[in-house]
Amino acid sequence: MNSASYNLNNNDSVKDADNEGYIMKLALQTCASLNDFEKLLKSLPKPLGINANFGVIDAQGGAAYYETGNFRYTKIDVNNPVIAPFGYVIRTNYSFSGERVTDKGLIRYNTAQELFDRASMTNSISYSFILKYVSRCLKHSLTKVNLYDNIPSTTQEPVFVNFRDFIPRNSTSAAIIVQGIKGNESPQLTTMWTILGSPLCSVVIPVWITKNHDLPAILAADTNGNAKLCTITLILKKQLFPIEKENGYDYLNLAALLSKDRNGIYQKIVPIEDQIVSESEKYITRWRKDGINEKEALQFYHWVDQFVLESYKNNFGL
Repeated sequence: MNSASYNLNNNDSVKDADNEGYIMKLALQTCASLNDFEKLLKSLPKPLGINANFGVIDAQGGAAYYETGNFRYTKIDVNNPVIAPFGYVIRTNYSFSGERVTDKGLIRYNTAQELFDRASMTNSISYSFILKYVSRCLKHSLTKVNLYDNIPSTTQEPVFVNFRDFIPRNSTSAAIIVQGIKGNESPQLTTMWTILGSPLCSVVIPVWITKNHDLPAILAADTNGNAKLCTITLILKKQLFPIEKENGYDYLNLAALLSKDRNGIYQKIVPIEDQIVSESEKYITRWRKDGINEKEALQFYHWVDQFVLESYKNNFGL
């Protein structure tokens, strides 16, 4: 993965070319380890046209960020206890090795850091923790606002709140967690927990590596290049951010998201997501013992397609 950095090429005359996607495609096509990725970065012609933090894991337990500019990179090794004493490293839209005066994403970084620090103290860091409490976090590390503290009574009357610099934003188009493997497990067990669309109104669906590169139909692009789940959640997102003039994208209709009568959009999708996770865990638990079964993966995909579409229709009329 990558997050755009804005502070690595400050003194370069070379213009950033947004080549992150190109390099990630090359990495996925040709690399099996962190060492392979490092060789790739070194071998590519310079300048790279890059200003980004690449996050990389492999099937041998490797995990690192690569703060990468046009001519060089800095490796942030998550397995180095000096760098990551608690086993994790967080990055937003700046690099620690860059010119810090142009940092972006500091408030979101601090929010995530606080969440991870607290979870680390109670040994509760997991994919479900990240899904529920990080990607959908409604706390603001600078203002100390917690939107859960003042939930509107009903969804009937709009209640607008400033929604700038929270972890989920108006512009957030997806959230994913790539969950790796342990010991001698097959790399096929790598799970990508995928929230396609705004995390505030979409549900997580896990996907796995199959020979035919299968996906649930609602996550796959149609002839217009749009995925069904994303199309549905964009409709709900308009209820959360209905103001289209001026800086309306900074104002969230909290009443549409959460309400004391539990008719908010997020409150309705939580049970849907919980059932998806519960069902998928049955398969994953069995596969960790016996290896992934692609036929069962397809069965799950067919089930989740039907279940999600029916759930959104029943809850939102979509």
